Amino acid sequence: MSLSKSAQRLMFRSLQTYFLELYTNPLRTKSVTSAVIYVLGNFTSQRISGAKAIDRNSLLAFGAYGLLFGGSIPHYFFQWLEWLIPGTSKLALVKQILVQRLLFTPLYQLFTLYTISRLEGRPHRQAVHQLIPIYLPVLIANWKWLTALSIINLTVVPPALRVIFMNLVGFVWSVYIATKRRKASDRRAGGKGGSRPGL
Repeated sequence: MSLSKSAQRLMFRSLQTYFLELYTNPLRTKSVTSAVIYVLGNFTSQRISGAKAIDRNSLLAFGAYGLLFGGSIPHYFFQWLEWLIPGTSKLALVKQILVQRLLFTPLYQLFTLYTISRLEGRPHRQAVHQLIPIYLPVLIANWKWLTALSIINLTVVPPALRVIFMNLVGFVWSVYIATKRRKASDRRAGGKGGSRPGL
């Protein structure tokens, strides 16, 4: 089934506008894109889990995280990485991948899990308590499943599109994180004899 000519023109114009915005306002464009993707990922996770009511607080927290940090931190990280390890030689690419996977990924994952809990209104102690049981499994899953995509991102994707590529991968990843957090929260709530809405 092919798209009509008017739909093709609309799609082409939308992509043209998006890439123009990406060129003229890269940080804003990446941040807004990240916010949309994080909200869609969280919403998808809630629907998959069979939640009877959508937790809007969680949607807002994921959206705020994407807007404030999901576009900006990777944007600046990739610039810093290019400055720290310039070049496109195989050795430079291996170093870039190692810095991203062994330094950036653990710190960014920790920051993400903690900050989303805080944006949902949890106090520091509760955010840390939620973080502890899921951090290592989430990090190991990230290393296991996303390393190949990170290599593709650094070796094939043009620098201007690396955050967007990471955000598209991040859609699936945000579904995973939201689901992992919800299951951990449900286990804790079940142990206390109660139930809590999905995270």
